[in-house]
Amino acid sequence: MLETTRELAKRLLRGDRQALARSITLIESMNESHREQAALLLDDVFINKSKQSSNSNNNNNKTIPPIRLGIAGPPGAGKSTLIESLGSYLTNQGLKVAVLTIDPSSHVTGGSILGDKARMDELSRNPNAYVRSSPNGGVLGGLARYTNDVITLCEGGGYDVVVLETVGLGQSEVHVDDVVDVVALILPPAGGDELQGVKKGIVEVADIVGVNKCDGDMVNQGKRTVSEYRQALHFCRPKQPGWTTPVLPISAAKGDGLEKLWSKVTECHELLLEKGELWDRRRRQAELAMWDELKAQIMSLVEKDPELRRLAHKQARSLVSSIIPKQSKYFTYEDFETKGNRKLSLSDTYKLTSSPSSNQKQPNHNRLEYDDVNEDEDDDLATTPRAAASKLMKAIAGRLLTNQNPSLNDSLKK
Repeated sequence: MLETTRELAKRLLRGDRQALARSITLIESMNESHREQAALLLDDVFINKSKQSSNSNNNNNKTIPPIRLGIAGPPGAGKSTLIESLGSYLTNQGLKVAVLTIDPSSHVTGGSILGDKARMDELSRNPNAYVRSSPNGGVLGGLARYTNDVITLCEGGGYDVVVLETVGLGQSEVHVDDVVDVVALILPPAGGDELQGVKKGIVEVADIVGVNKCDGDMVNQGKRTVSEYRQALHFCRPKQPGWTTPVLPISAAKGDGLEKLWSKVTECHELLLEKGELWDRRRRQAELAMWDELKAQIMSLVEKDPELRRLAHKQARSLVSSIIPKQSKYFTYEDFETKGNRKLSLSDTYKLTSSPSSNQKQPNHNRLEYDDVNEDEDDDLATTPRAAASKLMKAIAGRLLTNQNPSLNDSLKK
């Protein structure tokens, strides 16, 4: 570990907010040297935090782990407003609060606005709070790739509560349950069919349901929505034994219902602790995070290894040739190969349609492009996506055992 990284870890463990911000930037960096130092930083923070917890337990001081609270819901439900109000309420109770907001990334440019922090202007200036916005980088499920690691850093920085705000969720985006202890689903009143879209899936992982914006002209509609969800949840299997999912009316703008909401969060967290489910839950989450990171590293290997890139592009072109006819009504296969006087990337394959459109997207020149391929080579090419993926997986396994990756080869032999 570099001395600068070791010093950064020490400052973070002392509760330095600037060190926490720099640590998160290091964790999210895609630079290879940064990723190595980020892994060492995480290990150091985790080990030191575990030692502190062990010392507290040995001194008969029962340590209560920080609460990880997930705030999920459809766009426009008032999640950011609720988090700022709740965060201010908690800091007034003497708690340190870290807020992590996930902003969607553009599938065209890859950029993110990161505007949630701007909505929490008052909380951002609170010395007992830390607000950080991160792009999801195209990761599905409402989270970012390194969300689990960032939560670990916040807990290492001494924060009592870590609040995670997901991107606006739909029906099946339930991955927030894989990184937090308690999930609060926030819904707007009078959503109509939009509410029906989130009932299956996300409601099943919610520990608490809150109907926000129950104020002004929406008070009566909010009460009806609360009643409807209470009735609907009677037909759902409980997420955990001994817990009934409460449905609460909330007005984040007025601050109504925040005390009741937090009371239910702590009640659910204490129930998990008493039954020993909390640590089992976190162990399962750590295992899922390991598999997710493994998948991401395998994809990174394919993108960076020239031979694997060449094979991936060849397999993709084989699939295209089996799907798109040589002569089409609107373009030929040769047009597909050289459209716009530029060799198309693998990701551009999915942007072509069999009919012209004035709104058709142009290929993104920032996306990864693959090396030229000699189609005359006598390779065993797949004709279905599953078969192509299997061949690529075999190539990846063989690549890991070559002399080009001696460290991986040695570790696999052990």
